[in-house]
Amino acid sequence: MHLMFRFCFIFFHLSYYFAYEIWPLPQKITEHREIFYTIDPLNFEFVFDESCEIIESAIARYKSRTFVQDCSLLNYHLKGKYFHNQTIKFNYSHNYLGQLTKIHIEFENECESLPNPQMDESYEIEINSNPKKNSTITSQSVWGALRGLDTFSQMVQHIGLNQFRINVGYIHDHPRYDFRGFLIDSSRHFLPLRSIFKMIDAMEMNKMNVLHWHIVDDQSFPFVSVKFPNLSKKGAYLHRYTYSFKDVNRVIEYAALRGIRVMPEFDTPGHTRSWGKGQKELLTQCYNKGKPKPNVFGPINPILNTTYEFLKEFFTEISHRFPDQWMHLGGDEVDLRCWESNPYLQAFVKEKKFSNFKQLENFYIQKLIEIVGDFNRTYVFWEEVFNDGVKLDRNSIVHFWKSRDFTAAIKAKQPILYSSCWYLNYIQTGADWVFHYTCDPRDFNGTEQEKALVLGGAACIWGEFVDGSNLISRSWPRGAAVAERLWSPKMGTESYSKAEHRFNRQRCRMQMLGLNVEPANGPGYCNCDDAYH
Repeated sequence: MHLMFRFCFIFFHLSYYFAYEIWPLPQKITEHREIFYTIDPLNFEFVFDESCEIIESAIARYKSRTFVQDCSLLNYHLKGKYFHNQTIKFNYSHNYLGQLTKIHIEFENECESLPNPQMDESYEIEINSNPKKNSTITSQSVWGALRGLDTFSQMVQHIGLNQFRINVGYIHDHPRYDFRGFLIDSSRHFLPLRSIFKMIDAMEMNKMNVLHWHIVDDQSFPFVSVKFPNLSKKGAYLHRYTYSFKDVNRVIEYAALRGIRVMPEFDTPGHTRSWGKGQKELLTQCYNKGKPKPNVFGPINPILNTTYEFLKEFFTEISHRFPDQWMHLGGDEVDLRCWESNPYLQAFVKEKKFSNFKQLENFYIQKLIEIVGDFNRTYVFWEEVFNDGVKLDRNSIVHFWKSRDFTAAIKAKQPILYSSCWYLNYIQTGADWVFHYTCDPRDFNGTEQEKALVLGGAACIWGEFVDGSNLISRSWPRGAAVAERLWSPKMGTESYSKAEHRFNRQRCRMQMLGLNVEPANGPGYCNCDDAYH
């Protein structure tokens, strides 16, 4: 009697407490917590019968990520060891289905090599209640299979020495927003490739799909242009603080294997002080009382033919170097004072009968749009470009970073990206992830068609006080709050308090998988706090 009670207690404990706690929350979950399999990591395989580099690479990653014990990945602590058989604990219950030895991965479409704005990331997972039938991850595309693998890795629970379990269940999932991005800034501080790769790993763990790479700015020009090598030679902090042709390709390839696009941003006409160091006469000479101010330059000079000749050659190179269909052209925070001080620009404005220098800014942007129009890309601009009246075609996207009022852009039927409440470099005390979590880009009065114009958004980690040493800790796990808002259904994620436990588990999971994520919810602990360092 005592022995039977002991076994019943063990079964109750294991079946009751081990439930799916997936981040970001899937669209639909059907889970049978009382019916489950155990898994021997050394006798388990991901079955995929086709040839696809992306899936083969993902299987290698997730074979380690799925089976983590004592804060060590499978490859480090189980290699060569026999599975410690504890299944006798479960044989007293018909709810125990034995060992799950395979998960089959299937998708309908061809194996694509590059993620794209139209990619289908939907997937389904079935852990079959009939042990004689296959358990599967199915999707339309390779990108959905990647997202399914990440969810599967969270469904598996560590329950004992070399022992894992998974509950019978079914998940149907797809993203709420197609664009789920994260901006990094490699100009204010140079970001080593290893830090960028870690960021991409974190994004994959949270089902984000666009790395918005703000690669150059006033402070430095680390991008190595083949056509204009002096831009980085004279504009980078140091020669070694640059991204070569090979480096850029490595970032694109590393991201693509994880279903993440790389959208470059080359911001003009402002934020270009570093450009002028390697490209003579590109920037505007500033004046004071009619006299040039020595070595003081403002935004790109918008009245010279040589400016547009340079821009055409430069952006032609960029269009070849970055294969993504979208390119961010910036256009924010143009300081007009230098332009206003320059007598040549004053004469140009008068000649064109512009009423103010904002119209000169519009003139520049229109010329830039004409230049890049031949590259068959979709262009993204910061909100100032739209707000200042630049005529954008219906495919151009307005990226909001200050305002939370989209009314004018919605009326103009302009597609929208949102970042206004997701500037993670703004440090606040307390559990500020709650603010990021409760911010919803489509939380405005409008029709379904109008809300569909909001394509998604991006968390931003600007680099004034961020480098490789704190890129991950400043960004995560707060970035996970943005990730769930952009992926998960609105219904079921309205309450941050209901998400709090899963959020903490996701933070611990990311730490367990080797990312130096910071505490975000006050006092507490993760099982691997002492193991990470």
